[in-house]
Amino acid sequence: MIILNENNFFNNENKEKWIKDLNLDEIEEERLYNWVNIDGKYYYVKSNFGKYHELVGEEIAKSLNLKTAHYEICKKGDYFYYISPNFKDKNKTYKHAYELYEGKDKLKEINDLELIKEILKMYALDIFMMQVDRTAFNFLFEVGDKISLAPLYDYSCSYFANADSYKNYNNALFNLNFNNKELSKFKDNYPEIEDYLDIIYNTDYLDLLKENLKNNDIKLDKTNEKFYNEKFKEGRKLINKIYRA
Repeated sequence: MIILNENNFFNNENKEKWIKDLNLDEIEEERLYNWVNIDGKYYYVKSNFGKYHELVGEEIAKSLNLKTAHYEICKKGDYFYYISPNFKDKNKTYKHAYELYEGKDKLKEINDLELIKEILKMYALDIFMMQVDRTAFNFLFEVGDKISLAPLYDYSCSYFANADSYKNYNNALFNLNFNNKELSKFKDNYPEIEDYLDIIYNTDYLDLLKENLKNNDIKLDKTNEKFYNEKFKEGRKLINKIYRA
């Protein structure tokens, strides 16, 4: 397990070098103090609120073959944090949704089938986790020879609802109401979504979470095991609603 100290964190020295090396835009610069340098490598650090949403999100993304940030648990003093290596390629640029697409329903503006499939995988993941914060600032597009979804990150704002209370999905590319008419229309337009939901529905993420924590020398405690067992059941219940629509 990585142990952090104050010397690892950005401290206003060599600010321009950090920004250039990390390939940060003006918005991301505001979070510069969340970055650390360990043996010449940059990592983003965020709080661990006693739950393992970041680890769960990564496991779901991997099961969908969706690019994702990698999260490890680290420690600073008596507190645990998540640490994630910088995934940005210096030879590519990174854009938010509003920088590339205009209009209210931006998903309709995309005609690249592979990119649409990546976005649908993100949608399936967020639905299962009942994500409430997939704003334009919580995912990026990687722009090189073509546009693709950058590694997904920030799974922390999940599970604030259950299958009955989760009524809307708001992504920076589109809004979707959870009524049968809209869901049915969405499935007609994007039939691949059920393929990705099938993968999620049939994968044992509790077992994968336990294995992930084991690699961090942590055992899943009974409280969190009960929490995630219940939430994964709720996620599958929500997927069933989409199937029936």
